[in-house]
Amino acid sequence: MIGQYDVIVGGISAIGREELARVLGGRRFVTPADVAAELTIESTAATQRLARWARDGWLRRVRRGLYIG
Repeated sequence: MIGQYDVIVGGISAIGREELARVLGGRRFVTPADVAAELTIESTAATQRLARWARDGWLRRVRRGLYIG
């Protein structure tokens, strides 16, 4: 049961929030290359991760390959 003061963050898991925070790391803009380097994943996976975060409202796609946090 959820208590009165429990916070529910929709659309992204705790691990996803941690990864997003690591990727942003004070940056305003991020690219698939930034995500791939920070999370040590392949560029295809990084692109998919950015697309998912944008779809869920955690980032906004500026143009192909560039997202704002």
